[in-house]
Formats: sequence, structure tokens, C-alpha cells
Amino acid sequence: LSSLVSVFPQIVWLSEHKEAVFGFAGLMMAVSGVLQWRNRHAPCPTDPALRQACLRTRKLSVAVYAVSVGFYLLGGWFAFVQPWLSA
Repeated sequence: LSSLVSVFPQIVWLSEHKEAVFGFAGLMMAVSGVLQWRNRHAPCPTDPALRQACLRTRKLSVAVYAVSVGFYLLGGWFAFVQPWLSA
């Protein structure tokens, strides 16, 4: 860990300000979720190949968002809940 901190000293700043970092990330993920929800029925092109690409990309985007939310919750657990339970 000390070699990692010596190479990337910004990690210390991130750990000191984790509330702000997690708050900002949560806000950005919420905005992203709202935008995906609003555009879930947006029209795709009428060309069959472009339509399939549009629908496939939309499904992939939802999957990436779900994985991101999972990582966010896991990080929140280890940053806030687990230390609180261990104390």
C-alpha cells in the first residue's frame, strides 16, 4: 500500500474526502439512471440493421449501468458500513 500511495498520492486525498466523492458519484449515477429511464422508449431508426444496433446498445447500456450500481453499493459498503460495524 505504501508503494501505491507513493506512486499515486491522490489516493490519500480520495480517502480523506470519501463522503464528497461518493456523494458526487451517487448524484451522477442518479442523473444517468433518470436519463436512461426517460429514453427507454425513444425511437430507433427504421432501418432494420440500425434498429437492431440501437436496441442492442440500449440493453448493453442498462447492463453496464446495473453493474456500475452494484460496484457503487459494494464500495459504499466497504467505505462506510463495514468500518461502522467493526467499530
